[in-house]
Amino acid sequence: NEQQSVAIYRNSTQLQEEINAEQIITIQKYFVSFSSFATKYPNIDMSNTAEILSKIKTIIESSRCEKNVEILPLIADFVRRIGGLRCTLCKSGKDRTSMAVTWEQGRWLSRVAPDTPS
Repeated sequence: NEQQSVAIYRNSTQLQEEINAEQIITIQKYFVSFSSFATKYPNIDMSNTAEILSKIKTIIESSRCEKNVEILPLIADFVRRIGGLRCTLCKSGKDRTSMAVTWEQGRWLSRVAPDTPS
C-alpha cells in the first residue's frame, strides 16, 4: 500500500496499468468460455455478469495513477458469479486481509438480511 502510494505520487504506475490491461483480456476470455458452459446449466445465474465485466473494464481502462476502490465489489461479484474465488493478501497477512474478510461478511449479511441494523 505504501509503495503504491509512492508510485501514484511519482506518477509511475505504468507496470500496474500494463498488468491490469493484460489481465482484463484473460478475464474476458475466461468469461466467454464460462458463459458457453453456463448455458448448459439453467441453475447458474449469469444475469448482469456481462454488465459487471464491462464496468470493470471501463474502470481499468480509465484509471490512471489512482487507487480506485470502486472496482473491489465489482470484482468480488463478478468472480463469484463465474464460480471463482477472490482473496486479498497483504504483506503481513493480517490487516488488509482481515479487513477484506470483514468487508465480505458485511456485504453478504446485507444481501441475506437487508433489515439487519448496521
